[in-house]
Amino acid sequence: MYLLLTHLAGAAGGFIGKKKGIPAGTMIGALFAVALMNTVVGHAVLYPPNLRVAVQILSGLVIGSRFSRSDLKELRTMGKPVLILLTSLLALNIVFAFLMDRFSALSFITSLFACAPGGMSDLALVAVDFGASTDQVMILQLFRFIVVVVFFPNLIKKLYLSDFPGSRSAAALPENLAAPDSLSVLPSQSEAPSAASYQIITWKSVRNCVCSFLAATMGALFLRALGVPAGAIIGAILATVLLNLTADMVTYPSFIKAASRILAGCYIGSQISRETWLTIGGLLIPMLIMIIEVMVMSFATAYLIHRFTGMDKATALFCCTPGGIVEMGLIAEELGLDTPKIVMMHSFRLITVICLMPFMAQLFA
Repeated sequence: MYLLLTHLAGAAGGFIGKKKGIPAGTMIGALFAVALMNTVVGHAVLYPPNLRVAVQILSGLVIGSRFSRSDLKELRTMGKPVLILLTSLLALNIVFAFLMDRFSALSFITSLFACAPGGMSDLALVAVDFGASTDQVMILQLFRFIVVVVFFPNLIKKLYLSDFPGSRSAAALPENLAAPDSLSVLPSQSEAPSAASYQIITWKSVRNCVCSFLAATMGALFLRALGVPAGAIIGAILATVLLNLTADMVTYPSFIKAASRILAGCYIGSQISRETWLTIGGLLIPMLIMIIEVMVMSFATAYLIHRFTGMDKATALFCCTPGGIVEMGLIAEELGLDTPKIVMMHSFRLITVICLMPFMAQLFA
């Protein structure tokens, strides 16, 4: 009964968050609604392990659908910037995780996931498999997201855009973007129907949906059975990407995007209780380290990309700022930057971080 109430509260919170236009509102609204309920009741719900695996499968399907054949073709010209971005971010992730572990009370595994430049909900779903403090990871990831979205656009404007010669990008922001830092997107393949036409049910769309869910589920269960760290979400991502690249048929109903965010928010919120709020005061040092990490990650990596690839400084900085893919894409479009490049770089960042973090955690633990 309490589990049902948890999801009803999460659905209500997600609906309110989306209606209010809050960035990542569906997931954040669900998270805070469930956390509030736990705080009032006095204890957190015991979330069933099998249901958590189902949430990871849905998240993996949504994340993997972001990678299409067009991204693979674009990689030929963007290979060097992507390589610099991923190498720099992952290396800095490890460095600042050690610093956070050294100068705060957080464990190294919690610090590693908290410092990772990936998705809020997806990293929290993976972190629990390694004994990390899920609520602390989520709070710090949310703090990073707020810092990036609130402060970085104005900072980049003042630093670079007063003399930036670019005009508004001719290419519109891809319609298959979704919740920030989660890559919850609709299919990007050229043959897929538009978001509006998903209301029309055809045999082809049903077949593609079934195949997509089967592929994600089989990939998740296979890697989980092999004992791969965070095998459920990684297997779902890899199987979805493989299906998209080979058959170009990954599709799912539009409500799955919102459902995966609500379920993720419910799970993370279920880990937050009265005791969690009492620990926020102890996160001031990790938050300060997080701010320094974001600045170093963004500016140092952007300098390397500008220096070795010739990409303009403003676009490079938007590519390297570990914020939400939608927010970074929309703001970049408004400012006249190279939006397609920025969107693709963030896509590779999120998918790579989510897939590699379990192996990094196992290695350094």
